[in-house]
Amino acid sequence: MHTTVRVIVTTDSAETAIETAKTVLEKLTENYPPFDYFSLLGRPVKTTSKKGKEQIEESWDSTVREFKRSMEGIRKAVSTMTDEQIMEEEIDGIIRHQFYRAGQYTGYTIKMYDQQGEGIRTKSWLIDVLNPAGPFRGEPKWVVSADVHF
Repeated sequence: MHTTVRVIVTTDSAETAIETAKTVLEKLTENYPPFDYFSLLGRPVKTTSKKGKEQIEESWDSTVREFKRSMEGIRKAVSTMTDEQIMEEEIDGIIRHQFYRAGQYTGYTIKMYDQQGEGIRTKSWLIDVLNPAGPFRGEPKWVVSADVHF
């Protein structure tokens, strides 16, 4: 299966943004593989551009949607199943997978990554990553899109 993920990087040029994003994506496909392989999609865009803002919003909305879908299944199961039924997956064979998905730090449910390869899974971390005075100081910031296979 395929999905689109985005890497947000701080660097001086689009070319360096591509190289930094490739390093992140190689980490996510080789050394710590939530993904099998990747292909870059198009050119990097600045996070402050209209297209950059749209890509960030789209990716964040998708991450939230995936989280809510997992939480819906978890809430339903927790309200109707005992701990033993959940542990043994007696009624719903995918409940523990729902717990796993909701808690993922990387993988197909996380649609954005910072320049160190950490999944952006909270709104506060997204704000910090985009902040010029945040942990990845400086500007410009770029969004690099990639198709990943999982």
